[in-house]
Amino acid sequence: MPSPQKDPLEQAAGELGISLPAPPGLETARQAIAVRVAWLASHEPGKLRQILYRLDIAEKKLEGLDPGRPDLEIASLIIQRQMEKAASREKFRESREEDRQGEDRW
Repeated sequence: MPSPQKDPLEQAAGELGISLPAPPGLETARQAIAVRVAWLASHEPGKLRQILYRLDIAEKKLEGLDPGRPDLEIASLIIQRQMEKAASREKFRESREEDRQGEDRW
């Protein structure tokens, strides 16, 4: 039986070492992640770069950020990427289940 999947917002927060109120709303998550990103950018920029690399945030997307509030834009990129990964996992899982059902018919 497959394990239950975490919410992409919770996964993003977990990667940054923060927790979100339940249930996390998109804007609440974005604000909480932005606060953590801003803190990491000021105090531990190397750790922030490492987290962004691990989350597979494209460097090209980071280069053109608004200098006024890059923390909010980075938070949006993190959430967007986590949602993309969750959708990809779900699509792959559905494909695998269809393949297994096809094998059972033989």
